[in-house]
Amino acid sequence: MLERLILPQEAIYPITQVRTCIDNSSVVTQLQAFLLGHRPKRAYPHDADIISHIRWLWTQLPRFNHKVFWVKAHQDDEYSFHSLDLPAQLNVCADAMATEYSDNAQHSSETPSSQPAFFPSANVSLLINSQRVTSQYTESIRFHIHGTKHRAHLQKN
Repeated sequence: MLERLILPQEAIYPITQVRTCIDNSSVVTQLQAFLLGHRPKRAYPHDADIISHIRWLWTQLPRFNHKVFWVKAHQDDEYSFHSLDLPAQLNVCADAMATEYSDNAQHSSETPSSQPAFFPSANVSLLINSQRVTSQYTESIRFHIHGTKHRAHLQKN
């Protein structure tokens, strides 16, 4: 009991930094603003699904000091893998795993036919033809509406 009164809280519960590295600069900017306590400028910004999921993950780890960093994608196109720093190597590995999963699924049932409707932490998701829209919401809706009208018009002739 006495040591809790004398020692600062950081000494009792050391703070560990968690680095989140993302190759989407817009997401990084929005998450950095969130960490500084700023509210989003839009109610449902682009890439809101992944942003809301990362924010939810961070709330599950309250004792950690979270930092977010941008990592350039596809650095292995220009440099050897072993010359890259750890965040870049992890980004290359994540891309490779996603590509391998997509390319080498043994059965069609192993490859998702559509994205999940939403992350559990998302408040809302926009789906068009069972496909989750994660950015450019207005443009996607307009394209869907006008594209449908144009297809109908072309099919008449």
